Amino acid sequence: MMTHFVHVYVLLLGYFLLNDASKPDDPLQGTNPVCADICASSEAHVELDLSEPRIQRENERAQVTLHPTGSGRCREPALLEIPLSKLGPHGIVKFDLSFGPVLHNYSIDIGFTYEENTTVHSVNIFNQQVSIEYRLNNEQHIDISEQSVTLLEPGEDLTIYISNEWIQIENKLRQHPKLTVQFNRTDALFFNPNASHLSVGLNRNINGKQTGIGLCFANLTFIECFADKESALDIDVNNKTYVQRDLENINWISHLTYLDPNADVRECTAQGVVRLTFDPFGSRRIARFDLSMGSQIHGFTFNIGDSATNNGYGGDGGTTSNSAEIHSNDNRFYIWANTKICGDTLLLKIDYNVIEPFDNITILVR
Repeated sequence: MMTHFVHVYVLLLGYFLLNDASKPDDPLQGTNPVCADICASSEAHVELDLSEPRIQRENERAQVTLHPTGSGRCREPALLEIPLSKLGPHGIVKFDLSFGPVLHNYSIDIGFTYEENTTVHSVNIFNQQVSIEYRLNNEQHIDISEQSVTLLEPGEDLTIYISNEWIQIENKLRQHPKLTVQFNRTDALFFNPNASHLSVGLNRNINGKQTGIGLCFANLTFIECFADKESALDIDVNNKTYVQRDLENINWISHLTYLDPNADVRECTAQGVVRLTFDPFGSRRIARFDLSMGSQIHGFTFNIGDSATNNGYGGDGGTTSNSAEIHSNDNRFYIWANTKICGDTLLLKIDYNVIEPFDNITILVR
């Protein structure tokens, strides 16, 4: 078997941390949408056909109850119940949903339940309206966190990610914005400790309405992402010091030095290059860079690319003809591809006035 590794090179000119060890107990906080896409299994854990109906694949973490009615294609109701104890506080559930030519009533309703059956959060699709709802203690009062009537058309697919800290709904074949809700620590989170199960109604009779029509296939995937509790590398550019905990996958190409002999009288002016080794098919798939800026922002404060001689603007100082890279210049932020796009440019994105003195910036590279 051939193992493929990917190398990323980082030019440092500011205070730099990788997987900052000072983060909360969950080191994935704020990164889960990226991790969910990377860490998901290629095969779903539960697969349901709601036309026959039939359970094509089942998993011990989800109880599936079918309610055959003989109503026809994409009309059969079902109930999924997932004990929250099986998910844990940092678990993610992914739903891949395929819809038929008719969408009517509730084709999906996802929520969690207290022992007394009080729903406080839910994700539902009613006709073509996709909603993320937030209920307070008063069951009759509904605050709509996010809602869209353009995200889904008959015959299309949706992907729903649900975690303890965020919910995201996307249609990967269309350009409409995603629906995303972030829960802070003061909110009643989706996996409330007083709840017992995550309940998923598929084509079911909700609130006394007619049975839903439209959901044809539903796949469910349980996702678990992991990150180091401690940072792999802490670098203090100002004092030219570092603490390196990963000696196998991080190598220094050039250690921190002052290119300007007078630079030692100014803060955050040392430079260095490190190489990170990824395993796209193993456990090292994402690198998180946490950058803390000083009192002055000038020139190239960081450069992340696929060559040790990246020199900005998609160029290279001698290793390759052009390079994929992410870099700053003053307060601007650039992303460059290593293959020309849109005619004759490598530029994927540029943002102005992004970086300010004393900013804290997080960059995820996969």
